[in-house]
Amino acid sequence: MLYGTGVGPTAGDETGPQPQTNLTVVPLVVEIGGKPTRILYRGRTVFPGLDQINVVVPDDVGFGCGVSVATTSGTMVGNFTTIPVAAAGSNCPTEGRDEGLLITDAEFERRSAAGQFSTGTVWLTRSTSYLFPVGLGGGLTGLTRSDTASARFSRLSGNVGVLLRPTRLVL
Repeated sequence: MLYGTGVGPTAGDETGPQPQTNLTVVPLVVEIGGKPTRILYRGRTVFPGLDQINVVVPDDVGFGCGVSVATTSGTMVGNFTTIPVAAAGSNCPTEGRDEGLLITDAEFERRSAAGQFSTGTVWLTRSTSYLFPVGLGGGLTGLTRSDTASARFSRLSGNVGVLLRPTRLVL
């Protein structure tokens, strides 16, 4: 189940509970791990402004702690996120698809024993705002887009194993 906003237009009164309506006429694609999913429901929840999409995770999606999720409605691409995918009854695996992105316990111990540990994170964000007139009818009156890039890099020296004791550290 995915929750968000923007699945499709509403024609009802949004000041109270919403009728749950499956908006099958809305062209929607949800991909998990780059694979298209089977969509069971796309539409309203009973809460105003909150939409719900129910999908089936494809059988051929690889297991991992950060498997990509992407939605596209018509030509509008939604925000991307990740989810953990594991076999039934098991935990999120740290091998396989995520290999190379995670530091194993042995690698962490080797780096911390060397007395120096470096890490970095980069964020890229795109925000789009649409402005419509109040009420139904009328078209788009404004569009604002902003792109943000930021990064953080750290280097720790000394006995970093005492400072950082993760089970897994994501780089």
